[in-house]
Amino acid sequence: MCERPPIPERLSSLLQTGRRDALNRHQQRAVSAASDLSRMSIDSATSDFFDAKVKAWESEVDYIRCIRDGLDEAKTAKLLSDSEFQKELEPFLEPFRTASSNLKVLKRQRQLLLEDLEEQVEVKKHRSHEPGQDFFERAYAETIVPRVMAARAKQKHQPFDQSAFKKSVYSYYGIEELEDHSAWCHVLGGWYPCRSVKAAHLVPKSLTKEEVSHLFGAGEVVLSDPRNGITLLHTIEDALDSGAIVIMPIPGETTVPTRWKCILIDETRKKNIVWRRPDGTVIKFADIDNTELKFLTDNRPRRRYLYFRFVVSYLNAKRNNYWGFTSKVETGRFWPTLGPYLRRSTLVALGRCISGTELPQSLIEGNTFESEYDAAQDKDSGMILGADIREALEESIKEHARNECYDEESEEEL
Repeated sequence: MCERPPIPERLSSLLQTGRRDALNRHQQRAVSAASDLSRMSIDSATSDFFDAKVKAWESEVDYIRCIRDGLDEAKTAKLLSDSEFQKELEPFLEPFRTASSNLKVLKRQRQLLLEDLEEQVEVKKHRSHEPGQDFFERAYAETIVPRVMAARAKQKHQPFDQSAFKKSVYSYYGIEELEDHSAWCHVLGGWYPCRSVKAAHLVPKSLTKEEVSHLFGAGEVVLSDPRNGITLLHTIEDALDSGAIVIMPIPGETTVPTRWKCILIDETRKKNIVWRRPDGTVIKFADIDNTELKFLTDNRPRRRYLYFRFVVSYLNAKRNNYWGFTSKVETGRFWPTLGPYLRRSTLVALGRCISGTELPQSLIEGNTFESEYDAAQDKDSGMILGADIREALEESIKEHARNECYDEESEEEL
């Protein structure tokens, strides 16, 4: 961990006196933790060094929590607009995710990691000519850091069998690949080349099982659930992932099976091509706006997964100033109340982390449940989830840009 920079004057001026005092105390804790590490010598107990590292990470987590809560207070007092809140909080999302993840791994695997560190220390005692803090730091960097990074990577990027998922989605929706290798697109309501049809995820597979379980309040593994998928042409999947379109219930009384439609959020894509037919005519995004999805059976995606995707798309639209869509969501009951889907306080924290905004009450009331956890834990979960989803959205946007470049090159070759 590098030395913590001082709080910018602009940020400090937004915080209440008590919050600034708390930040000073956290800063003193960080200095104390650094002092403990600096006093380490070759004769120090390895466990003392390990505990000092844990103390340092705890200090970092508490420090960022204090800033977040101070910004929450400033926003409640109307000292910050949505965009200003987002701008002030954004630099702390990734450091908070990193610190929380490191701290969690160190605590959960304490005994195993401590044994590894002790083994490396014993080796270095016979080789090092410069005992002291650097001696332990090098041992830590060579043994603990790779283990922590591996644990984080395993947690974040759990192995996912996309081929098996696609097969289960096909089976659930009654899709049988035709002899000409065609598959069904639910938005276009037709058969298209199988290689161009994807099993799209509603809850992104980049999120961890732990994050998803907390948000939905259940221990079930939702990512591989076929109801968490829907088959879409690759250009439509790309638009869903990047927040350019969204799938929502058709207004009116809830029917069984449920009826869904596709809404275009990013109207700058109206003229973009979704599909080029063999005869040269094209389907554009304007053509699929407000189009009802067509299913082959009565099976449907799980509503809570579509609701989660809808909320994330709304927050992304808010972040990117797609006023045409967000104003409709905010001025009426755009999403009908169909059940308590997500943990309320985590969802509220998620909204602030992605776009700096408050979710409309019409999206919260009746569609969320109260938390069984303390508010601080829910805020932490929302902050980490927000960092993950922002990263996923940014990667989707980059992927869309790469695909557009590829399509333009293909057109030139033709």
